[in-house]
Amino acid sequence: MPVLPGLTDRIADLEILARAARDAGACWFAANVLFLMPASREQFFPFLAEKFPRLARQYYEWYTRSGYAPESYRAEIAERFAHLRRKYGLETRPEPPERRATNAKEQLTLAL
Repeated sequence: MPVLPGLTDRIADLEILARAARDAGACWFAANVLFLMPASREQFFPFLAEKFPRLARQYYEWYTRSGYAPESYRAEIAERFAHLRRKYGLETRPEPPERRATNAKEQLTLAL
């Protein structure tokens, strides 16, 4: 995490990663697409232009007005991960302990 558009999003590479995660005993497999805050963007864009110039224009178009990649791309990546989770028997992220219904206790009242 994160998935970098055009760099770490190839289906074949994600397949290898999912298989390796399963084989290593991972219970879950998830990712988000890169989110670029303005300060990070200032550092990342020059790096991208120097090291991966073929992607610079796409990133500029996607990330100049928003920190998010287009919804259609994020949905495509989400579907890739869903497919790989099904294929390799992996779950989504575990639910945080504070959201679990088990061991839920009654709300205490303030003594005011």
